Amino acid sequence: MNESSPPLKVWFYTFTVVVALLLFSIFYLEENASKEINSKKLIEIQATLKKAWKTNHNSQTTMLFLGSSLTSCALYNFADLKNRFYINNQKKINFFRLAINGLNYQTLEDLQIFDYIIESPPDYLFIESNRINIDDEQVNLLTMSLNNLVSFAKKSISSIVINESIIIKDNPKNPIYKDNFDYNTYYYFLQKKRLVRTFSQNKKANKAYSELIKRKTKIIFLDMPRAPKLEMVWLTANQKKDLQTLIQTYHQKYDIAYWRYPYIMSITDFTDGGHLNYKGAKKYQEWLAAQLKLLR
Repeated sequence: MNESSPPLKVWFYTFTVVVALLLFSIFYLEENASKEINSKKLIEIQATLKKAWKTNHNSQTTMLFLGSSLTSCALYNFADLKNRFYINNQKKINFFRLAINGLNYQTLEDLQIFDYIIESPPDYLFIESNRINIDDEQVNLLTMSLNNLVSFAKKSISSIVINESIIIKDNPKNPIYKDNFDYNTYYYFLQKKRLVRTFSQNKKANKAYSELIKRKTKIIFLDMPRAPKLEMVWLTANQKKDLQTLIQTYHQKYDIAYWRYPYIMSITDFTDGGHLNYKGAKKYQEWLAAQLKLLR
């Protein structure tokens, strides 16, 4: 550089400030746009829930599966799951599935989902434990690679609206019939930190569980499968103990069962290490159908 050029550290500070402002703008705009759009979406989803539940719920024995996109992918062929269940089983069961992309504990409260379930309680309620009992910690942008940072920013921008996937009918809209693996999302999952919720943090859910138990609903937590490498970093050793304690507490207080897929899946059974593809989902549904037959 010549004598008239700014010192190197000035360029570095300028670049850092520009990048920081850019990231701030992305997340600031996303947050404010989300508040306005999501409030409208919440009203639409709540109206859909009311209509769907009144239309589909009846006096027959019912099983409701509640979860996020993980549940949507794992139960992608819902008709096949029902057919497997009915083999050598004469009992008439109505299956329902409610899968909302990005579902977490806060979304459950915002959508008042438990209120609708209590209004017409199912005989069996299966709840995806991965997203309900575990929170995602805020992403540390400084520890992310540039490629993953760009990927994360794109995902954030595209998720300004709630991508709801309320599935009540038998056939899913978008079955995961693809073998290409999303490594960017996989690396993002591997770097993400998580927090196990405490029993006292789940006051709304606990109240709902208590009411549902009184109405003879059997509640079961489902732990969705993860790719082997993701499983290793999913929770720390202490967090695994915390989760075990939480699950034991729910079993003691509300007799909530905990079902965990017992076999090791290959990375080729997933689209991104977290969401099952059609091959992994087939394995999971075969196991789940066998588990359902054990219910009395």
